[in-house]
Order: sequence, then structure tokens, then C-alpha cells
Amino acid sequence: MPEDPHMFHDPTIVGSWPALAARLDDAILVRWAATEPALAGLSSVHDLLAVWAEGGTDDHRDVVLAALVRLAAVDGGRDNDALLLTLHLLSGLVRTMARQLADLNPDILAVVVGELACQIRRYPWRRRPRAIAANLRAETRRAVLAELRPSSRYHPDRVEILTATGDITRIATASADGEGRTLTSSTCCSGRCAQGSTPRTSLC
Repeated sequence: MPEDPHMFHDPTIVGSWPALAARLDDAILVRWAATEPALAGLSSVHDLLAVWAEGGTDDHRDVVLAALVRLAAVDGGRDNDALLLTLHLLSGLVRTMARQLADLNPDILAVVVGELACQIRRYPWRRRPRAIAANLRAETRRAVLAELRPSSRYHPDRVEILTATGDITRIATASADGEGRTLTSSTCCSGRCAQGSTPRTSLC
């Protein structure tokens, strides 16, 4: 079973990568290819990971990612393993975003993973068939910021300022009720994911 440094190897994040890889090699990829021609020829996890290797082209990755998102989407295949595989393949995106937003929540990795899962489930693949990773990155970041750093339009008692050091700082709320409010991954997604969509994880 292939080892890939980019996958989540901590099973508490997106489930077990070795277990998922074993299921994929056990005919799941072949079954997917029957309905998604873009996955034809990817009959093993090794074949799939080769697309994400340095020698793979961005266009090929985008086509494969689009197929996986269609399989995972609520209005597509609603396939849980396709969702988990997509999350693993986008682990670099998740880690980068979590580092960038680390000041917003002590459990920011879980928040980003949960929101990305929701964005994959509801991705408008008919309207946005290309640049899948870029679109998911933008929508996930926007949603996380909306949850953890609300704009003054909806929370007039909060504002954001740019400090002399370049860091964004949120002014504390004037209301005592608002102080110390902790947002966790369970508050992200805002109920947008379909009920029972990811039975193997706590995501959405």
C-alpha cells in the first residue's frame, strides 16, 4: 500500500488513509471509472497518486479532481469514499490554510477540514467544471472567515483593523455575552451538508 507524505496519516482528522487506500484498491476505483471516464486507467491507488506526483500535469489533476467532486457531491454520487479521498488529496491546501488562519481558532485544522468537506458536498460542478482546487480553496476560506471573523455588516459591534505589523486583529465585542465565544468545527458548515453524508467521520 503506497505511502504518501501529503496524505493525512492521523486517523482522527479524516479517517484512516491506509484503510481508505485498501478499499480503493479493492475495486472501488474500477467501479468509479465505469461512471466517470476521467478516471479510466486509474485502477489502483498507485495510479491515482501518480497524477499528483511532480510529473503530473495541472490539467490532468483538475480533470481527475472534478470527477471525484462529482462523485462526492450531494447532487452527484454522494459517495463517502470519494469525499474522503478528495480531502486527503487536498491535504496540502488544508494545511496551508490552517497555518494562515491559525490565530482564529485553536482547532483550526478541524475547522478547515469540516468546511472543505461541506464545500465539496455542495460544489456547483455543473457551473464550475474547471479550476476545482482553486474554487474550493476560495470558497472554504471565505466560509471559515465568515464563521470565525464576521464582518461588521452583520456584527456592527465588531470591526477589523490592520495593525502596524500587518496582522489583522478583531476588536473585542462590547457585549459581555460575546466575549470568550469559542467556535468549533461543529459550528462551521451551517447545516449545509446532507444529513448522514459522512458516516465514517464527524465531518458535517
